[in-house]
Amino acid sequence: MVKRSRAIGVGVALASCAGLLSGCGLIPPEVSSADMIGTWSGSDASIVLNADGNCEAINFPTSVALGESQEQWEGRDDPRFDTGCVWGLDESRDLHPAQVYADWGGENLPIYGVVFDVVKTDGSVCLSRTLGDPDSHEFFLMCDHETSQ
Repeated sequence: MVKRSRAIGVGVALASCAGLLSGCGLIPPEVSSADMIGTWSGSDASIVLNADGNCEAINFPTSVALGESQEQWEGRDDPRFDTGCVWGLDESRDLHPAQVYADWGGENLPIYGVVFDVVKTDGSVCLSRTLGDPDSHEFFLMCDHETSQ
């Protein structure tokens, strides 16, 4: 059986707001590695997190991998890439969200990996990547989560 959840009203795209994560409606949920397994999608990009610790980034934007804001990429081509990776969940941060890290470590890629905060918005768990200056509160959200159960 395929289980699919989708964030309501988020549109799984870039989100921008003023205030802290909780002020934006992005709240750190309690999650386990098992909760994270599946395909996370947003803005035509996906990351597949497998139970064995392997993952795959599909059609991933270079700007998001680098953590750069839309303003920094305005008027420039933003190439996308596909790559294999390994992933894990870091739950050790007391006052901050758990983080999913994906390490693709390959050559000819814009960066060696990416770290997502695990947040909850509009009742859905999302992978969130801060873009640009952290004080700008610009986020890339992947809230469309599909799992096989």
